[in-house]
Amino acid sequence: MDQDEYVPEVGGDGLFNRLEEAFCAFEDLQDGFLAGLKERPLEMFNEMHWWEDERGKGCMLIKDLLSVFNNGLKCGIYPLDTAESWRTRIGRLIEKESMLYQALSLERVRIVGELERLSKGRDALKGYQRFGLGGR
Repeated sequence: MDQDEYVPEVGGDGLFNRLEEAFCAFEDLQDGFLAGLKERPLEMFNEMHWWEDERGKGCMLIKDLLSVFNNGLKCGIYPLDTAESWRTRIGRLIEKESMLYQALSLERVRIVGELERLSKGRDALKGYQRFGLGGR
């Protein structure tokens, strides 16, 4: 998603088309990250900065487009019933964000558990090193 993309003026189908494109791109980004997190979690953690940058750009584009749309609603350019579909789309984005948070939290718990096991193993090896094998 490119934040520098043109944000259309209020009016016409251009705004609705851009909103649809922005929502679809953001949903694809969310779906891709969630699928990647399930299939290859360590790679996804390495890509977290890229994902956060793209997510931030997508959020800003959607926010800017919705701001233009909101101004159109206030001016009476768009009927109020058109707002409901975008409100529903925002709800789906938020729901998916919650799923991503939950998936990241579960992965964090798994990683912390692995680190604790590694730490115990390391400590045991240090004990063998310090006292020698067989308790000499």
